[in-house]
Amino acid sequence: MGILAVGPVEDIPLGARQRVIDVNLPGIVRSNLVLLPVLLDQRAGHVVNTASTAGLLPYGFGQMPYTATKHAVVGLSESLALYLRPRGIGVSCLCPARVATNILEQVTFYGETAAPQGPDSPVLDPETVGELVADGITDNRFIILTAPEVADELRERGADVDAYLSRLVKEVV
Repeated sequence: MGILAVGPVEDIPLGARQRVIDVNLPGIVRSNLVLLPVLLDQRAGHVVNTASTAGLLPYGFGQMPYTATKHAVVGLSESLALYLRPRGIGVSCLCPARVATNILEQVTFYGETAAPQGPDSPVLDPETVGELVADGITDNRFIILTAPEVADELRERGADVDAYLSRLVKEVV
């Protein structure tokens, strides 16, 4: 979940960018700080942080502040996994694609814009996403995706980031 400021890079004011950062990132940090002492004391449990497929892949430039915060959540979660897994605590990062939420009500548009972009996948209901999260915890998976096709795109990006970005640029132009 989170909020989005959408528009051309030069049209999104600094204050709007800061608001996206202030809403999207500190909630994850705060919840981790509250739960970690309990989990560390128990030496058991599982943390699930929610990012987005936008935290793994760029879906255009129009939602750059949102993408930056979701990348931060993925990176924070990876570092947390390195710290907690040796201590018996699982860590997963949910990277949902399209889920039936009210996130579109949280979008502020600047300049000439299009709707926020993302993978072309079906919209899932929250209950289905919850089942995917439960399966991810059971399997101790780090990345939990709601759109399987995102995995193929991640492999392409991982194989050659420059070629991946070149392909995306050609699609935009």
